[in-house]
Amino acid sequence: MDWLRSDDAVWEQNMDILTFDPIQCQVLTIARDKTGIHTRRVSLTSDQDWESWLATDPLKPAPESSSQINLVVGARAPVEPLEPAAVSYLPFSESTFRKLIDVFRIHGTIARTINRNTDLYNCRSSASWAGDLAMSVTFCPSSLISHVVMYGCDEDITNQIVRRLSNSDLLELHPMVPVALFAELEWNRLDKLVHEKTTALLQRIVNMMNCLDPTMGRNRGEAPSLASSIRDCLEMGNLKNVLQAFKRKVVDMIQHADELEVDVFNPSEGPGGETVLSEAQLHGLKDSGFKIKDRLKHLVDELEGRVQKCEGIINGVSLASQLTAFSMTPSR
Repeated sequence: MDWLRSDDAVWEQNMDILTFDPIQCQVLTIARDKTGIHTRRVSLTSDQDWESWLATDPLKPAPESSSQINLVVGARAPVEPLEPAAVSYLPFSESTFRKLIDVFRIHGTIARTINRNTDLYNCRSSASWAGDLAMSVTFCPSSLISHVVMYGCDEDITNQIVRRLSNSDLLELHPMVPVALFAELEWNRLDKLVHEKTTALLQRIVNMMNCLDPTMGRNRGEAPSLASSIRDCLEMGNLKNVLQAFKRKVVDMIQHADELEVDVFNPSEGPGGETVLSEAQLHGLKDSGFKIKDRLKHLVDELEGRVQKCEGIINGVSLASQLTAFSMTPSR
């Protein structure tokens, strides 16, 4: 897990691919104690805001807390929706970001990750469509504190993050909570895309079939061009590939949750040999980990269903296009 440590050399190589544009961000501290989940939320914009916030030592464990998540919700830059490098526009100045690198122990490889148009576990969603996100996570086993920065969050995503974390009923704030939340947000985006594109392509198939129906008379309409049908199939094929890639990453998340349970949350040795967790903490982490893995397994099944749906639509458009082309071929 080398990616969880800060690396100054990597940062110096990667800093030039980022763009800094200070805008208002939300910073959340979510702590779990015996009475439940407690959330603190502040809004920060200027360097002075960040300086004042960092001066309060905000990342120290909250009193009586057993686990905690410190989360910077990086606002999305005001760029074009399909700008592939949107999340590389960071909502703070370079000097503030360098301080966050140190405090949140952000590894330098996240710079390349958020500037890459791929779906990576460390953590980046596809930029082929609007609403892509990136995330970096650092977990401290000795204190059960997760330091998280999410990049590219618009107002709706920010509100979802705040609502979901504030209303959580988990017994402990497992370090996979932000990762599972990232997966949920990406699933919602992809599921909406599948619905929109399959609905449009189903209508296209209906239009093609109408062109083949002699009973439609003048209402048969004009068949979509071959070029547009090919374009639609390619776009749906790309969406299917993204779904498959994301499904593999969710499987990786499940495996990582299992590794944490075996290697870190060990009642006999304690995390990293530093602090032995209490029985209540171990029980809470195990219960939370089980719920997270159960949800991720459900996402795997849902993603497989959407992949099959995409395949069905692609086959339908292909067949309808062939039939339409054949019907328009002059008979000899």
